[in-house]
Amino acid sequence: MAYGRGIAMGFLPFIAEHFTSGRLVRVHPASLDSNFGYWLVRGEAKSELQSKFVEWLRLEAERTGQ
Repeated sequence: MAYGRGIAMGFLPFIAEHFTSGRLVRVHPASLDSNFGYWLVRGEAKSELQSKFVEWLRLEAERTGQ
């Protein structure tokens, strides 16, 4: 667990490995499906850190089939 406290909500394909590793545990057995999409909007001033995050997010989406 992440320091033994707190609750996290996340998109299961992105956080599943944390359940597998034992870093996170479910506090309730229910999962919610969502029909909502996600948009990533960036301003014109793009930093190297933003670019790295966007690339990581794109690779994770491809890896998980999203």
